Amino acid sequence: MHDFTEKDKEILYNLDTNSRKSIRRIAKEINIPENSLRYRIKRLEDKQVIIRYYTSINSYNFGFNVIKFYTKYININSAKKRQIIDYFSKMPNTWVVSTLEGEFDLGIIFWVHNINSFYPIWNKIFVHHGEYLTNSKLFFQYEALSFRPTYLITNKIRPENEKYDITRQEKQLEISKNDMKILQSFSSNAKTSIIKLSREMNLTSSTISNRIKNLKKNGVIQSYRIDIDVSKLGLYHIKADVFLNNLKDISKVIKSFKKCPYVVCIMKSIGHSDVEIEFHVKNIAHFHQLMMKFMDKNPKTIKNYTFFQGRISHKLRWIPQIIKSKNRSNMIKY
Repeated sequence: MHDFTEKDKEILYNLDTNSRKSIRRIAKEINIPENSLRYRIKRLEDKQVIIRYYTSINSYNFGFNVIKFYTKYININSAKKRQIIDYFSKMPNTWVVSTLEGEFDLGIIFWVHNINSFYPIWNKIFVHHGEYLTNSKLFFQYEALSFRPTYLITNKIRPENEKYDITRQEKQLEISKNDMKILQSFSSNAKTSIIKLSREMNLTSSTISNRIKNLKKNGVIQSYRIDIDVSKLGLYHIKADVFLNNLKDISKVIKSFKKCPYVVCIMKSIGHSDVEIEFHVKNIAHFHQLMMKFMDKNPKTIKNYTFFQGRISHKLRWIPQIIKSKNRSNMIKY
């Protein structure tokens, strides 16, 4: 996007802090006329810089766990690749489906109740597509810290008071069917209106509003954000798998990288690496520069790291699409 301006960056950053904010409020916060703001947002949408408006939902809190699957293609052609991507995108319990470049070609993130519920999925993947997949790796995610794209407004240290989302199991909740309907709607469109939900669910607007407030209070709804195609901004989405010499240093690593304005996510997982870090960077050299900056200041902390690039986001949905009740009451227990 050659005519991308500093004001456009400010708009994107502001929307990512709360994409349900009114035009009037955003215009006031960034000092721009409302008509100009509407035009700029529409333009960002039309150019697919803003891919979607989504809700960050902590599905851990009602019984789900996260398994990440990375793989490389073999014996592949364009039609088969499209078929495999569609296969994963249509699965009701996939959170993320992404085309990658580098160590892996495809990344899938699943919501699952437990390993017993995941095994049939895993088995079916390789029964139907195993001859086209190799070098497959699984990660069992424990925690994810998701940050705002601070680099849009500054290249200095991330402000300490900047909000970020923590996705992990903090409590075990029972979610009503009506709450689940709200979450299902918000997961695909964070800008869904309360009036529209009220009509669809045959509930008053005040009832819907109170349910949303309660979901936020219980840490289920964390924030309303936007999915940005950073390639349109001339940036690269890089994920690093970091291997430490000693796991006792993991807190130090996380604390340091949290300050970096180009870091957008840090994850603790069981599996291939000790910590995973996602960046939005100017180029590959910029990514290595950020890694070496830490390694120079903290010698013998990081053993080594590998990385790959996120190319295309095919699906992003923070809650499974189909939820089955485990009992016959009007509550769904997870």
